[in-house]
Amino acid sequence: MNYTHNPHDLGELLFTATQQRDNGRLKLLLGQAGDREDDAIRALARTAWAAHPERIVLKDLDDGYLRGRSPGEVPAILEAELHAQGAPPERISTVPDETSGVRALLEWATVGDLLVLPVHALSARERAIQLVQNWT
Repeated sequence: MNYTHNPHDLGELLFTATQQRDNGRLKLLLGQAGDREDDAIRALARTAWAAHPERIVLKDLDDGYLRGRSPGEVPAILEAELHAQGAPPERISTVPDETSGVRALLEWATVGDLLVLPVHALSARERAIQLVQNWT
Protein backbone atom coordinates (compact mmCIF):
# COMPACT_ATOMS: atom_id res chain seq x y z
CA MET A 1 0.00 0.00 0.00
CA ASN A 2 1.48 3.29 -1.09
CA TYR A 3 0.43 6.80 -2.06
CA THR A 4 1.41 7.33 -5.68
CA HIS A 5 0.25 10.51 -7.32
CA ASN A 6 2.05 10.69 -10.65
CA PRO A 7 3.11 8.30 -13.44
CA HIS A 8 6.74 8.17 -12.32
CA ASP A 9 5.85 7.18 -8.75
CA LEU A 10 3.33 4.61 -9.95
CA GLY A 11 5.86 3.16 -12.38
CA GLU A 12 8.46 2.82 -9.63
CA LEU A 13 5.94 1.23 -7.28
CA LEU A 14 4.79 -1.24 -9.93
CA PHE A 15 8.38 -2.08 -10.90
CA THR A 16 9.32 -2.73 -7.28
CA ALA A 17 6.15 -4.71 -6.61
CA THR A 18 6.47 -6.91 -9.69
CA GLN A 19 10.05 -7.76 -8.72
CA GLN A 20 8.54 -9.41 -5.63
CA ARG A 21 5.91 -11.36 -7.55
CA ASP A 22 6.35 -15.06 -8.08
CA ASN A 23 3.70 -16.30 -10.48
CA GLY A 24 0.65 -14.62 -8.98
CA ARG A 25 -1.58 -12.22 -10.82
CA LEU A 26 -1.06 -8.46 -10.52
CA LYS A 27 -4.11 -6.49 -9.43
CA LEU A 28 -4.12 -2.72 -9.15
CA LEU A 29 -6.25 -0.07 -7.49
CA LEU A 30 -6.03 3.13 -9.56
CA GLY A 31 -7.29 6.66 -9.09
CA GLN A 32 -6.17 10.25 -9.18
CA ALA A 33 -7.04 13.55 -7.56
CA GLY A 34 -9.36 15.70 -9.62
CA ASP A 35 -7.05 18.70 -9.82
CA ARG A 36 -4.70 16.96 -12.26
CA GLU A 37 -4.81 17.77 -15.97
CA ASP A 38 -6.51 15.22 -18.23
CA ASP A 39 -3.17 14.44 -19.90
CA ALA A 40 -1.60 13.62 -16.52
CA ILE A 41 -4.51 11.32 -15.71
CA ARG A 42 -4.15 9.56 -19.06
CA ALA A 43 -0.38 9.19 -18.47
CA LEU A 44 -1.14 7.47 -15.16
CA ALA A 45 -3.37 4.98 -17.00
CA ARG A 46 -0.63 4.28 -19.56
CA THR A 47 1.86 3.61 -16.78
CA ALA A 48 -0.58 1.26 -15.08
CA TRP A 49 -1.29 -0.72 -18.24
CA ALA A 50 2.42 -1.05 -19.04
CA ALA A 51 2.72 -3.32 -15.97
CA HIS A 52 0.20 -5.78 -17.51
CA PRO A 53 -2.16 -6.12 -14.55
CA GLU A 54 -4.70 -8.92 -14.55
CA ARG A 55 -7.28 -6.57 -13.09
CA ILE A 56 -7.54 -2.82 -12.51
CA VAL A 57 -10.11 -1.34 -10.17
CA LEU A 58 -10.70 2.34 -10.81
CA LYS A 59 -11.79 4.54 -7.93
CA ASP A 60 -12.82 8.01 -7.00
CA LEU A 61 -10.82 9.37 -4.09
CA ASP A 62 -12.26 9.97 -0.64
CA ASP A 63 -12.12 13.02 1.59
CA GLY A 64 -12.17 15.95 -0.80
CA TYR A 65 -9.89 14.63 -3.54
CA LEU A 66 -12.48 15.20 -6.28
CA ARG A 67 -11.19 18.79 -6.32
CA GLY A 68 -13.68 20.27 -8.76
CA ARG A 69 -14.44 17.12 -10.76
CA SER A 70 -17.75 15.30 -10.78
CA PRO A 71 -17.92 11.85 -9.19
CA GLY A 72 -16.84 9.27 -11.76
CA GLU A 73 -15.12 11.79 -14.05
CA VAL A 74 -11.52 10.79 -13.25
CA PRO A 75 -12.22 7.03 -13.41
CA ALA A 76 -13.87 7.60 -16.81
CA ILE A 77 -10.73 9.32 -18.15
CA LEU A 78 -8.57 6.50 -16.80
CA GLU A 79 -10.84 3.84 -18.29
CA ALA A 80 -10.94 5.48 -21.72
CA GLU A 81 -7.14 5.61 -21.81
CA LEU A 82 -6.80 2.03 -20.60
CA HIS A 83 -9.09 0.90 -23.44
CA ALA A 84 -7.09 3.02 -25.90
CA GLN A 85 -3.98 1.14 -24.72
CA GLY A 86 -5.65 -2.22 -25.36
CA ALA A 87 -7.03 -3.13 -21.94
CA PRO A 88 -10.07 -5.37 -22.37
CA PRO A 89 -13.25 -4.24 -20.60
CA GLU A 90 -13.48 -7.41 -18.50
CA ARG A 91 -10.20 -6.53 -16.75
CA ILE A 92 -11.42 -3.13 -15.57
CA SER A 93 -14.07 -2.21 -13.04
CA THR A 94 -15.01 1.00 -11.27
CA VAL A 95 -15.99 1.56 -7.66
CA PRO A 96 -17.14 4.74 -5.91
CA ASP A 97 -14.35 4.99 -3.32
CA GLU A 98 -11.02 3.64 -2.15
CA THR A 99 -12.32 1.27 0.51
CA SER A 100 -14.69 -0.36 -1.99
CA GLY A 101 -11.75 -0.78 -4.34
CA VAL A 102 -9.61 -2.55 -1.76
CA ARG A 103 -12.56 -4.75 -0.84
CA ALA A 104 -13.20 -5.65 -4.50
CA LEU A 105 -9.58 -6.61 -5.12
CA LEU A 106 -9.46 -8.72 -1.98
CA GLU A 107 -12.62 -10.53 -3.11
CA TRP A 108 -10.91 -11.43 -6.42
CA ALA A 109 -7.56 -12.24 -4.87
CA THR A 110 -6.23 -15.71 -4.34
CA VAL A 111 -3.12 -16.77 -2.47
CA GLY A 112 -0.05 -15.67 -4.43
CA ASP A 113 -1.66 -12.66 -6.12
CA LEU A 114 0.07 -9.31 -5.87
CA LEU A 115 -2.20 -6.41 -4.96
CA VAL A 116 -0.91 -2.88 -5.47
CA LEU A 117 -3.10 -0.54 -3.47
CA PRO A 118 -2.36 3.17 -3.86
CA VAL A 119 -4.69 4.54 -1.19
CA HIS A 120 -4.68 8.31 -0.75
CA ALA A 121 -6.99 9.36 2.08
CA LEU A 122 -5.84 8.63 5.63
CA SER A 123 -9.27 7.37 6.69
CA ALA A 124 -9.38 5.04 3.69
CA ARG A 125 -5.86 3.83 4.47
CA GLU A 126 -6.90 2.81 7.96
CA ARG A 127 -9.91 0.89 6.60
CA ALA A 128 -7.76 -0.71 3.89
CA ILE A 129 -5.21 -1.91 6.41
CA GLN A 130 -8.00 -3.51 8.45
CA LEU A 131 -9.43 -5.20 5.38
CA VAL A 132 -6.04 -6.59 4.35
CA GLN A 133 -5.28 -7.79 7.88
CA ASN A 134 -8.64 -9.60 8.04
CA TRP A 135 -8.41 -11.12 4.55
CA THR A 136 -8.64 -14.89 4.41
